Amino acid sequence: MMVHEKGETAMLISEEAKKSLERNLRLPYEQIIALSPLEGDAHVEKVTGEKLTFSNKLAPWHMRRGEPLLSRRKFKTVEKVDAMRIEP
Repeated sequence: MMVHEKGETAMLISEEAKKSLERNLRLPYEQIIALSPLEGDAHVEKVTGEKLTFSNKLAPWHMRRGEPLLSRRKFKTVEKVDAMRIEP
């Protein structure tokens, strides 16, 4: 991991991983890293033709790998968070 002058962290990624991302997402790597999280989600949905979803169901390998947030059911879907939100 590297730290830029602004204090931002950056992960080092191999050329093979970059090429894989470019092939799967059909964008140059520079454009991929410039996408905001929402733009990235929208692009993945466009490329796959499916809506991104998150499942609360636990798979056996999550428990074996020690995913504490999953095992304690700490992840929430966007819909659940929106339902919990209190409007002023």
